[in-house]
Amino acid sequence: MYRRNGDKPSSYTVPYNLSDTNYKSVTKRTKAGDDSLITEVSFWKFKNGFDIATIQIKRFNKKGNLIEIQSSVNKRNAREIDDDTGEMTYHFKYEYDTEDRLILYQNLKSGNYKKISYPFYGKLTETYDAKTNQLKYRDIKTINEDKGVITVTFDNRQIILTPLEKGSKLFKLRTIVAPGELPLMEYHEIVYK
Repeated sequence: MYRRNGDKPSSYTVPYNLSDTNYKSVTKRTKAGDDSLITEVSFWKFKNGFDIATIQIKRFNKKGNLIEIQSSVNKRNAREIDDDTGEMTYHFKYEYDTEDRLILYQNLKSGNYKKISYPFYGKLTETYDAKTNQLKYRDIKTINEDKGVITVTFDNRQIILTPLEKGSKLFKLRTIVAPGELPLMEYHEIVYK
């Protein structure tokens, strides 16, 4: 359990009756310089009793942005966890610009990283090979607003949001998946914060 008393965070463990449950987790919050670390350790009941199953560490910068997340599986119990897909073992890193927009995403397991920029009214995502730094592909997303009509274009799709009446927060959504296909019509309410 985690509790905040003013500027001093504290954590404590709530005891479980281990005979009644097959799972428990412990969360610990610590500081590492200006960064905050949240470590979550999960315990499972294995053939040989309760033991650590996974450990997940999340690192946040002083602005509260997630800058790293890492998860690992206890090798001693890996066979019983049966994590063939590697879904529970991962390591991601994130970087942000001065406006707190994501500009770099790296999946250290995949060997790729993504650079993200925000030119004009759009978003450009470039995927690179981590070993060679060679560009693999680009994803472009543009957003245009003209007389209240919002058009978002990405991949082979175009989404058009048209307000039902002037000043309305209720929009008609038209999605064109690919040229020549029938558009999908829906109605959505967009609320601005």
